[in-house]
Amino acid sequence: MLLLHIHTNEVKEYEIFIAKSNQEFELPDNDFRPKVVFILLSPIDQPAAKHLKILSEIARIAQVKDFVESILLAENYQRFNEIMQKKAEEKKKDKEQS
Repeated sequence: MLLLHIHTNEVKEYEIFIAKSNQEFELPDNDFRPKVVFILLSPIDQPAAKHLKILSEIARIAQVKDFVESILLAENYQRFNEIMQKKAEEKKKDKEQS
């Protein structure tokens, strides 16, 4: 997974894009070939602390087991949400049983 982020005057609100490819993305001058790319665009007039908080949340979510695989399996955003909710419920059950 690759996370690209920037403060820019090209957006008025925070925007997050997710791109996926089962065949990997080719990056110029780089051997890294991610299958999932997150892009965070933050308005330049917003505090850097909020930008960093959003990055932190994305990083935390990305630590969920099989997160990238869930994105690759989902055919749309709704299906991705369903998969992630199921994983959250499984994690909650595992904690309760521990």
